[in-house]
Amino acid sequence: MARRMFSRACLTAAVSMLTLGLVALGTGTARAQAHPDVRSAPAKVLSHTAGPRGAGTAANSQSTNWSGYVANTGTYTSVSSSWVMPTVSCTATGIVSFEIGLDGWGDSSVVENGTAVDCRSGSPRYYAWWELYPTNSEQDYSVTVQPGDSLASTITYGSDGQYHLALSDSTQGWTENTTVAAPSGAKNASAEILTALPSINGSTSPLPQFTPVHFTGSTVNGGTLQAAGAQALDLVNSGGTVIDTTGPDDTSGDFAVYYGSSPPNSTPLTALQASNGDLWTYSPSARSDLALGMAAGTSPAIAGLADGSYEIAFQANTGYLWTYSPSAGAGLGLGMAAGTSPAIAGLNGGGYVIAFQANTGSLWIYSPSTGAINTGLGMAAGTSPAIAGLADGSYEIAFQANTGYLWTYSPSAGASLGLGMAAGTSPAIAGLNGGGYVIAFQANTGSLWTVSSLSSGTDLSQSMKAGTSPSIAVSPTGEYQVAFQAATGDLSTYSSTTGANALGLGMAAGTSPALAVSPAGGFEIAYQAGTGYLSTYTSAAGMTSSGLSMLSGTDPAAEG
Repeated sequence: MARRMFSRACLTAAVSMLTLGLVALGTGTARAQAHPDVRSAPAKVLSHTAGPRGAGTAANSQSTNWSGYVANTGTYTSVSSSWVMPTVSCTATGIVSFEIGLDGWGDSSVVENGTAVDCRSGSPRYYAWWELYPTNSEQDYSVTVQPGDSLASTITYGSDGQYHLALSDSTQGWTENTTVAAPSGAKNASAEILTALPSINGSTSPLPQFTPVHFTGSTVNGGTLQAAGAQALDLVNSGGTVIDTTGPDDTSGDFAVYYGSSPPNSTPLTALQASNGDLWTYSPSARSDLALGMAAGTSPAIAGLADGSYEIAFQANTGYLWTYSPSAGAGLGLGMAAGTSPAIAGLNGGGYVIAFQANTGSLWIYSPSTGAINTGLGMAAGTSPAIAGLADGSYEIAFQANTGYLWTYSPSAGASLGLGMAAGTSPAIAGLNGGGYVIAFQANTGSLWTVSSLSSGTDLSQSMKAGTSPSIAVSPTGEYQVAFQAATGDLSTYSSTTGANALGLGMAAGTSPALAVSPAGGFEIAYQAGTGYLSTYTSAAGMTSSGLSMLSGTDPAAEG
C-alpha cells in the first residue's frame, strides 16, 4: 500500500476540534500490580551445533537450543551472572529460560538454575527453578518472579563433591540455596550463561518473543569470560535460521541476548525536526528526510517496540497528530494544541500508546487497540506530556496540569503529586525495572527534581535553564540518569549512582536534550548544540556532531 505523504508547506485543511474543553482535575487512586503465578516445566535436554554464522553476529557459533556464552576448553568449578528478568510475549506456545550452568555441552549431565517463562497456556507464567540432570528433573522454587526483577545466580562445585546453587531476586526479596551431590560421570567440562529452550515431549520448545535480556558481571572460575575462553552462541531453528542473537561481551561480563536474527543498532535511533521543517531520522550509519512536514516549534517522539521496530509520533504542519513507522505514515485526525509535542511509549506486551495535549487543552491518549481517549484532565498551556511503558505491561503518564502542579495518569486513575512545576516546562518519565516509575522535572524553584512511585520528591540541587525540560532513562542494572540544560546553558547529567556531571557542552537556547539507554551499554544523549546542529554524547565516545541542522527551538527524540 502506498504511503500517504504531505509536503513541508503548511497545508490548509482545518484542524478538527475535539469536543470537550478544559476541565477541572479530579483525584485518583493508586494501582496494584499483577503478580504472575508459577508454572512448572519439564527437564531440559541440551544440544548444540558449532559452525559458521549466518545472519547475526559474524563471529558467533550456533546452537539448536542455547544462546549466550559457553566455555568448554577446560575444567570449570564455578559460574555466576546477574540479569534483569525480561518481558515475554507468548508469540509461541513454548518455554524460554534464562540461566547459568556447569556441564551440558556435549555430555550427558548438567547442573543449572535460573528463571523461565512458560507460554504453553497462551499466557506467560514466570517462575524460578533448578535442575541436576539426569539425577533430578527440573525443580521449581515456590517464589514470585516478575518482568523487571533483578536476579543473581551462582553455581559452585565444592571440594566436598557437591554443587552449591544460589539464586536470588533482590526485587522480590528472596534467596534460594540448594546443595546437591554431583551425579556419576559429571565432568565439569563446560560453563554457561544462557537463554535456552527445553525439550517438550522429545522436541525442542518453540521460542516465545522476549525483550532483550542483559546479563551483567558474568564470571567463570572467578574470572572473566575472555580468560575462560568463552564463545558466543546464537540460537537457530531446525532450518538453520537464527532466531535469537548474542551480543558482544564488554570485557566485564556484561552482554545481552536479543530475540531475532540480529542485535539492534548499536546506538539509539534519533528523530528530529530539521531546519527545513521536515521530520528526519538519524543514526551514525544513515540519515533520512522522511518528507513529512512538522508544525513549527514542535518536536517528535520515538519509541522502540517489542518486535524490534519503532514508531514516531509528531504534530504535523496541519496541526494533527501523525505517526510514522518504517512501513507507513498515518494522520490520526486528532487536533493538537499549538506548540506542543506528543509522547510515545512501546508496551512490553507489544504495540504502543501516545499521550498528547489536544487542541482543547486536555490530555488525550491514543493507541491502535483503543483509539482516542479523552482523560478529561486539563494541561498547562504550551506544555507536553511524557509517557513510559511499565514492567507489568501497562503505562504511566506525567504532565503539568492546568494548576501548575505535576500530575500522573494511568489507565485507572489520575493523581496530583502536589509538586509545583516551572511554568512552560514538561516532565520526563521512565519505567523502573522492578515495576513502577521515576519522574524528572523542573520545579517552580528552577531546580531539577525527581519523584518516583517508590519515594517522595527529591531536590537534586541542580539549577536548570528557565523554560527547559529534562529527560530520564533507566539502565538494565537499575541506574537512572537525567540529562538537562543547566542554568549555565550547558548540557549536564545526574546519575542515581554517581551524582551530577557538568559536561561543558553548549546547548541551543530554550532547548531540551533526549536521553536513551544504548544497546551497546550506558546512555546516549541527543541534543541541539549551540551551533544549531544535532549532536550526540556518550561517556565512551564523547560528543559527536551529526552535521544535521535542526529547526530553532526544537528538541530531538532518542529511541528508548
